[in-house]
Amino acid sequence: YDDRLRFGALNADFSELAHVAFEKEIKRKVRWPEDVFEWTISPSLGKGIKPGPYYNAWMTFRAKTLTQFAQEVRHEIRTVNPKAQLGVYAGSWYGEYPNLGNNWASPAQNGGFWFLTPEYRKSGMAPSIDFLVTGCYYPVATIHEAMGRGANIGATVEAAGMLTNRLVRDETWCYAGIALSDFKDNPRGLMNVLQAAVGSEQGVMVFDLSHDIEPMWKVFKQAFSIPRKPPHMAPEVLAAVRARRAIWDAMGLKEPPLPITVGSSGTGQ
Repeated sequence: YDDRLRFGALNADFSELAHVAFEKEIKRKVRWPEDVFEWTISPSLGKGIKPGPYYNAWMTFRAKTLTQFAQEVRHEIRTVNPKAQLGVYAGSWYGEYPNLGNNWASPAQNGGFWFLTPEYRKSGMAPSIDFLVTGCYYPVATIHEAMGRGANIGATVEAAGMLTNRLVRDETWCYAGIALSDFKDNPRGLMNVLQAAVGSEQGVMVFDLSHDIEPMWKVFKQAFSIPRKPPHMAPEVLAAVRARRAIWDAMGLKEPPLPITVGSSGTGQ
């Protein structure tokens, strides 16, 4: 994996190890890699793919592999320290993540994305981790602000945070990641984004101390003048939240449709 818990791209991992594991998973032999997909070139030299008969099974296999890895890691660290917690960082634009093999959402979510087959949904990682940080590296704080600018409303901290929460469905805590480098000489912009982050998710992660943070300490002092513990420091609360969600699901309560506001590819990733 690279510096995130994900595969490097759509073409990873086609090693012989992956080949053997995939055939074991689907219990049949495959032409490798043609039965997964082939690269295509258009007359204008544009690159694309031609899915093979096991393309969907391969996408599910990759996501399932990462989720199982997260489960194994959490088990191992808790044999050493039962109170240890496992957090994962991922990009907030979920529509890009099938290419990277990480399904950070809840297995029970139904967001309407084209790749959400029933089997792919089951690979959701959210129940297997203690908190999730999604990169919302946008300089625009809110949907309202984006509308006023005539900009993409999905490329906002608020929209990214809302999407994260809806897809995770109370399975774990969600923190919005923001990039300090987006706000050089703009303390008011940073203040607005911090507000949008904690308003749309359950907390915020700021990246990072090396990005000329010194002029911004006054902003952080004002924003966090009243000390608070992050939610993941109280594991019993997450258990209660999950139990409440299970009751709602058992009652058949339906969530409203999920508005899919498109984020920016590569942002926060």
